[in-house]
Amino acid sequence: MSGLVARPHVLQMVDYFFAISRYGFCRQSATGSWCVAFFVYILANKPNGTIYVGMTDDLVKRVWQHRIDLIPGFTQRYGVKMLVWFESYESREAAFLRERRIKKWNRAWKLALIRQENPTWRDLWRELSPP
Repeated sequence: MSGLVARPHVLQMVDYFFAISRYGFCRQSATGSWCVAFFVYILANKPNGTIYVGMTDDLVKRVWQHRIDLIPGFTQRYGVKMLVWFESYESREAAFLRERRIKKWNRAWKLALIRQENPTWRDLWRELSPP
């Protein structure tokens, strides 16, 4: 036996950081690498149903908070829990501006944006969340 002990929670965190690096912006420097990302996202309660547009710097955590009704408000009231669309940005300002623009769009444009990237309205949470 080599003395190595399997620690599932560590593997889950590695998977979590891999997911973030897949969708974020990673940099390599002399002291190591780091990733940063800001996200604009759309949640829905069902295909073509109620939608919510938001912004965060931790997509996995924020969607999880919506899914377990941690934060009272619109998404909790209307059962909006499915992640159906998201984009990543290198700066908080760029993400904030994109979120504000999308929030001003009419519903048909928002639905078209979702359908363009996710025509079957699958819940993207399963692709992002740690096992």
